[in-house]
Amino acid sequence: MGEFITPNHLFFVRDHFVDRPVLSDDEWRLYLTGVGVEDRTVSLAHLRSLPSKSLTVTLECAGNGGYGRGADRQQHHMRSMVGTAVWRGVPVATLFKKEIPPEVTEFVFRGYDGGEDPDEPVSIDCYTRSIPRVKALDDDTLLVYEMNGEPLPQEHGFPVRLMVPGWYGMDSVKWIRSIEARSERVGHFYDDHRYRAQSTDAGLHAGRRVREMAVKSLVLHPSNGQRILLGDIPISGFAWAGENHVTGVDISFDGGQRWQPTELGDEVRPYSWRPWSLTYQADEVGPLDFVVRAVDSEGRSQPMDALPARTYEANWVQRVRVFVVAGLEP
Repeated sequence: MGEFITPNHLFFVRDHFVDRPVLSDDEWRLYLTGVGVEDRTVSLAHLRSLPSKSLTVTLECAGNGGYGRGADRQQHHMRSMVGTAVWRGVPVATLFKKEIPPEVTEFVFRGYDGGEDPDEPVSIDCYTRSIPRVKALDDDTLLVYEMNGEPLPQEHGFPVRLMVPGWYGMDSVKWIRSIEARSERVGHFYDDHRYRAQSTDAGLHAGRRVREMAVKSLVLHPSNGQRILLGDIPISGFAWAGENHVTGVDISFDGGQRWQPTELGDEVRPYSWRPWSLTYQADEVGPLDFVVRAVDSEGRSQPMDALPARTYEANWVQRVRVFVVAGLEP
């Protein structure tokens, strides 16, 4: 990790069930149904024949950097569940040919994957997410079949997955099976009991739905605990802000009392992370602590402190400690 585009084989993988669907190009079908929709199926060949577009999108797991459940509650998850790829596909709106009546308020996206969940007494037929109409029919919400110029890998949803740019990864349903237009809300396990802002003792969630990605930064170099020689220390990483743009990344070497700006990469792309860098002059040996904080185009910035038991949207600043030494052992 460290390249602007994350190679497919290094891109994080997050599944909800033990078994992944195995589908061929020929047998995959997408079923369209719902209010105002003429029920029909779409083949992969037909989908590929429609006008497509490419988007460079940073995708992050909603639990990236948060706290686990149960015995893992006091341990942070890895911060590596984020990556950026070039996705090619067809806008969801293209498939409906503007036939959706005004009473439709949401779209229900279902995958071919299903299985068991420890908090649900019956087997779950399929992974399901509901997306509000305005986001589902946005021109940038895609049914993607390519990732970085290659067919979508099986672990990333082959042959087709949903891509909801700027929102956390759980809404980008993999192995997409059906899309249903609805005029009223219907409950689904992964809408009602997962990806909510508040956790419960039972492991389920309550409160508002987790959707839009928070502003966040990641330090890639140097790594926490690394031994570094006296002199110039290059510090770099990425920052992202979902549907907004990163406008600044600051670094502090005194616990947040004073901040100095880093240099941002010139290119600004919607939905994509932005590189940042700074060179620090280390003139004495010993531990060196620093924190990095990103700010977005809406004026949002990362909080300094972690929120207890926050399972999702963990966007507090990353704290790094390195050790400056006079020489490195061979």
